[in-house]
Amino acid sequence: MVYYKHKGGKMKPRELSTAYERVISRILEISYDGKKDNINLIQSIEKMYSLKGGSWAKFFRGDAAHASLLKQCAKKLVKAEEEINDRRRKAQNSQ
Repeated sequence: MVYYKHKGGKMKPRELSTAYERVISRILEISYDGKKDNINLIQSIEKMYSLKGGSWAKFFRGDAAHASLLKQCAKKLVKAEEEINDRRRKAQNSQ
C-alpha cells in the first residue's frame, strides 16, 4: 500500500479514493483496530449514514450532530459484523 505522509504518521492509502472513505477508515482505525481496510464495511457505513439523513457537507463543516451520527452508524455496523463472525466461528467449531 502507498501511504500519504504527514507529520502525525501515516494517512489512508490511496486505494480509498473519496474523502468519506478515508474519514470512515480513520474512525475504524482509531475505534476498532483492524477494521480500517474492510471496504465493504466502509461502504455499508456510508450507506447507513446517508439513509439516516447524514450530510457529508455538514460533517466536513464540523457539525457535531453529523459526526456523532457517523460514529453511531460505525458502532452499529461493526457490532453487527462481529456478531456474524462470532456465529460463524461457533458454527465451525461445533462441526
